[in-house]
Amino acid sequence: MPLSTDQHPCARGDRCKARTITVIDGQRQAVPAWTYRTYCDPCRDHVGTTLADLPAMYVRVHGELGNRTGGGERVTVSKTPPVPLSLGVDALLREVVTVLLSWEERVRDVARLTTLDTLASRRRPDGALLDGACRLLGAHLDALLALAPGPMLRVKTIPQAASLPPGTRGVVRPGAGYAEVILDLCGADAGGEILRLHARCAGLLTETRAPARHLPVPCDWCSYAELYEVLTWDGRPDGARCRECGYEYSDNEYTLLRGRVYAEETARAGAYPRRRLVVAEYGGLSGRTPAGSAVVPDNDERMTA
Repeated sequence: MPLSTDQHPCARGDRCKARTITVIDGQRQAVPAWTYRTYCDPCRDHVGTTLADLPAMYVRVHGELGNRTGGGERVTVSKTPPVPLSLGVDALLREVVTVLLSWEERVRDVARLTTLDTLASRRRPDGALLDGACRLLGAHLDALLALAPGPMLRVKTIPQAASLPPGTRGVVRPGAGYAEVILDLCGADAGGEILRLHARCAGLLTETRAPARHLPVPCDWCSYAELYEVLTWDGRPDGARCRECGYEYSDNEYTLLRGRVYAEETARAGAYPRRRLVVAEYGGLSGRTPAGSAVVPDNDERMTA
């Protein structure tokens, strides 16, 4: 894949995996890594890992179709027997497949691969189509992320369509509550869509989990003790998020922050030794604190009466 002749910030901006924290005019700011590609190497690898994870996540989300915790309006498709479905889950599943297949078509075109057989694709289950798309996109990840802007069809809600720039082409279907729009999307948009769809699926799967655990470390940005754990969709630690300022820490960033805070606390404890209560032994006073008790530093010898 050809590289740009000039470096530029990673397309993920302040969510870049290789971002650094810089103080500018007294304010702490997240600065994305500089790269010759669309994404820096850590973010590129993150998109690749997300692609590989999507098929298994799709299966899990599909299992939530009849779950009462699924988002969106519910509908019964028959009376005997009733089959309740979550429209929110169904819409998300359709969007995942549609978006990934659209990027597969573009990559097949630029990589000069065999064109998708539309008729044959319609006969295959959506899960199989998604699995094939993720495998192909993962194998041609650099080609995907280097795509130039090109027209692509996307389905938006009416409010989302209304917020698009003036002149955006498309068809509004008020009765159905959505609009079909044509957007110029590039490789950076591909990575962003893949990561957002993965995050939405993960959010749906974690709706029934216990509340996020509060972490005993203050935020490095705002100094408030409002850090809460972030888990992956399958329950693995994935960093932390501050509920005061909204800053998100990667798992590695939170580990470094926690280690630094604990080291500072240990240094302070060393400068001011803890004091403990030393009770002199008095005969016949078991179970009572004698008046002759003394408080001494830990490193002093025990005092006796």
